[in-house]
Amino acid sequence: MVNDCLPCHFAFEEANILPHLPTTWQTWLRAEHASLRARGYPAAAVLAHSKREVPIFRRFAPAALVAQVEKEHAVFHPVLLDAAARHVPPTSLL
Repeated sequence: MVNDCLPCHFAFEEANILPHLPTTWQTWLRAEHASLRARGYPAAAVLAHSKREVPIFRRFAPAALVAQVEKEHAVFHPVLLDAAARHVPPTSLL
């Protein structure tokens, strides 16, 4: 299943990817997610964050989990990010 909302996606990463990361990267990911949540998931910042995190995930997390994250990142292109931040399913935008 692909998470189509940012809070759900972040929760997936924190539950499934975080345990595979070294402590330093766990701290970084938590801080990045907290900052993005606090700011209401600004689209440009979320996209920049996703580009930073994937190489880290590829280095430490199992390939199947990274593939899931990448599928979810593909859903969050700029047009849908605002809806995703509000937990609005993409189908309701059609």
